[in-house]
Amino acid sequence: MSDLIDCPKCGYKRDPDAERCANCGARRPGARGRGQGCLVAAVLVGGLLVALFLVLLIAGAGEHGTSGSGTASNGLPYGEHRVDYQVEGCQADLTYTSAEGATEQQRDAQLPWSQTLTAPSGFFAYISAQNTCDYGTVDCRIRLDGNTVKYAESTGAYVIASCSGRVP
Repeated sequence: MSDLIDCPKCGYKRDPDAERCANCGARRPGARGRGQGCLVAAVLVGGLLVALFLVLLIAGAGEHGTSGSGTASNGLPYGEHRVDYQVEGCQADLTYTSAEGATEQQRDAQLPWSQTLTAPSGFFAYISAQNTCDYGTVDCRIRLDGNTVKYAESTGAYVIASCSGRVP
C-alpha cells in the first residue's frame, strides 16, 4: 500500500491512488472526469465512420450515371431512383450524402427528420445520426423507391446509428 497523502482541498489523509477524497469528494489532480473517455471514443468512432465513408465515396465516384431513356415504374427516368433518408429519436447530429454526392452535415437536427433525393444507379447513399441527448434511442433508415432497404438503431447517450448502401 502506498503512503497516504494530504488532500489538496481539505488536508484529509487519503490513498494517493483514489480518484476522489473520501472526506470532501475532491478529485485527485490529473484524474479524468466520468464520461470523458466515452466522449473521446464517440468522437473517434464518428471520425472513423466519416473517413470510411469518404474512402467508399472516392472509390465509387466513377460509377454514377444513367442508362436508357423513358420512364421506369417508379415514375422517374430509367436508372433513376427515389432515395429517402429518415431519422427518428430525440435530437441528433447528422452526416449524409447529398444528391450531388457531397457529404453534408447538420448539427442538432430536430427529429423526426427526413430528406428525399433522386439518385442514379450506382449512387452511394449514406446517413449517420449521433444522438445528442443524454438518453433515448436514435434510428435511421434508407428507403429506395418507397421500400426500406437499410435500418439501424442505437440506444443511449451520444450513440451513433448509420445506414449505407449503393443504389442498384
